[in-house]
Amino acid sequence: MATLHEINETRLKFLEQIESGEIPEEAIADTLDALDGEFEDKANDYASYIKSLLSDAQAIKAEADTLNERAKAKKHKAEVLTNYLYQSFKMRGKTKLETPQNVLKIRKNPPSVHIDDESEFIKWAQSSDIGENYLTYRDPLINKTALKNALKSGQEIPHAQLVSSEKLSIK
Repeated sequence: MATLHEINETRLKFLEQIESGEIPEEAIADTLDALDGEFEDKANDYASYIKSLLSDAQAIKAEADTLNERAKAKKHKAEVLTNYLYQSFKMRGKTKLETPQNVLKIRKNPPSVHIDDESEFIKWAQSSDIGENYLTYRDPLINKTALKNALKSGQEIPHAQLVSSEKLSIK
């Protein structure tokens, strides 16, 4: 069976032959019907395959979501059990335990920063000569939902406009 591109090329060549008078009148309708039928069959095959791919993608995503939830639950349980074991070691005054399968050891973590009041720290940093070194500013993000609503209501906003497009729907 021919590809969509080949079917379209054949149809274009046939139309050119009709215009040049190379094709007898009685053959035009039947040939165009056959070409249209071939195109529709091929387009239908493509649509069925696309739907199958989308269905597979949805099933894979659902399975991935399920696996991610399971992984998150397992990780949480491991964290809870690790904390429980840590507390048990601390209660007994133990810092190390070696078994044939495992070595358990309480280690010191590297120092980490703790901010007791973030808003007060930010105020201090913004007013201090050296405080700006301790802040990071994020780039602003465009709220496209609010912008779309404003444009729909007729507001004119520089550098922004509503654009309509088309796509092929397969159901």
